[in-house]
Parts: sequence; structure tokens; C-alpha cells
Amino acid sequence: MRSRVQLLLAALVLAASACGVIREIFPSLGPKPRPFNHEAHIVRGLSCLDCHETAEKEVRAGMPGKAFCMNCHEDLDKEPGKPLDKKVAAFLDAEGNPVWSRFTAQSEDIRFSHKVHAEKKVACGACHAGIDKDTGLVPGLVQRMSSCTTCHDKVAPSKNDCATCHVRTDRLTPPANHRQLWMQMHGLCSRQGAAAATANDCSLCHRSDSCTTCHQTQPPRDHTDFWRLKAHGIAAGIDRSRCQTCHTSDGCNRCHVSATPSSRYRAGPLHQGAARSASGR
Repeated sequence: MRSRVQLLLAALVLAASACGVIREIFPSLGPKPRPFNHEAHIVRGLSCLDCHETAEKEVRAGMPGKAFCMNCHEDLDKEPGKPLDKKVAAFLDAEGNPVWSRFTAQSEDIRFSHKVHAEKKVACGACHAGIDKDTGLVPGLVQRMSSCTTCHDKVAPSKNDCATCHVRTDRLTPPANHRQLWMQMHGLCSRQGAAAATANDCSLCHRSDSCTTCHQTQPPRDHTDFWRLKAHGIAAGIDRSRCQTCHTSDGCNRCHVSATPSSRYRAGPLHQGAARSASGR
């Protein structure tokens, strides 16, 4: 019985670890925040600073607590028939903090100050474009690195380097998702692109020819001895364009001149058919 419990605990630890790895590689698969309607508050006359009181004077913009929200919702939430998911209680945890606070949390590697931007007269909408029409929190409305670098290119190009916003990450220090299963998963991340996660934007650190250079020295994982001796011909017949990513037709010819096809030992129907085709009969 004890060994079964230990096995179960080990499996749970492994599963939790795997979930963490997957969320690092695919941030879009992480836990979804509860919806929050910014537009509904703005049309009622509230400004950003009414709820995010420290945005102009501190590093963090600050989140409204239960007491602040109840200034208005004390009466609003008593309206007959109002659904529970529209009441303040649905958006707060046991300590009275907004459950979406984790959604805007930044890693310790990020160096960002709302105060610095406010002093330079950067409007909230410049970084949070479309927030006034937002009816449910989505990553692009909170912050995207591509927006930061695009703006810095225009107003402060000399500051548009890694060290401006990152404590540790630079062109020689890969981001967190470039660990664990990265070798197996980086192709999918690259195809998903920066829309799924900033770290998927290979062009931030790599040149366009980096992929080709790497793959010419690091063959795909399926290129085993079995692949070389038995499977590559079938695969090439199904999708020759994949081979042409790294190989040219003269490369195939050079190899097959010195390496006789392994089917030479089996004079079966396929061999006989191939011979007839070669002789034109």
C-alpha cells in the first residue's frame, strides 16, 4: 500500500512539473483569467487612475481592493436578478484581492516602471491600446514586448536594448521557455509565432538564416540509421519538398551512385517492375 501511495505522489509531482514546462513553452495554455469589463467602467465616467491609483507615482499601477470596489458596488450588487458573475464577489479571492492580479504579474527578469512612463507623458492607451473597449482581459491589451520595442525605436532608439527592460535576459541568455523540451518543441513555437508568446519571436535574437545553418548541422530527430537505410526513400516520395529544405537533387544522386539500394537482394514483383520500367518495356 505504501509503495502505491509513493508512486501516486511521484506521478502527481511529475504531472505538476510537466504542466509548468508546458506553460513555459506555450504561455497561451496557462490558466485563463476571469473576464473583466473595462469598457463598462469607462462609459460610467471612471478613468484609469480611479482604479489604478499608483500608476503615475510608483513602479506598479496598483489594483483596486474590495473596499474601493464596494464604494460603487455596495448598491449595484443588490440589484434584483443581477447574476453572481457580475458581482464584485466573483472577482475577488479570500483576501479580497482581484483574482486577475496574477494575469498582469511580471517575472523578476522584467524591469518596468509606470512612474517613468507617466513622467514622460506616455498615455495609458499608448501601451494598452484598445483598453477602453475591452470587455474581457486578453494578453495583448496588458503588454506586448513588440509594442515596447516598436515605441522605443521611435522615441528612444538608444534605449532599445535588452538591458533596458531585462535584468538577466540578453542575446546570450535565452528566455525561460528555451529549456527542458525546447529542442523538441521549438519548431511548433516558431510556427505559432509571436502572437502566441513574445519568446516565440525568433527574430528578436536570431537571423533569418540561423534556422537553416542549425538544421544543416543538426539533422531532424527522425534521421536515424533506420531512416538512412530504410525509410528516407518512402518519406521522400511522400513529401520531397521537406528533403529540399536541406538537400539538393545532386546530393541524392551522389549518394545513390555509391550506395546501392537495399532492395537488390529481393527480386520480387517490385524489383521486376522497376527493371521493366528502367528498360522501357
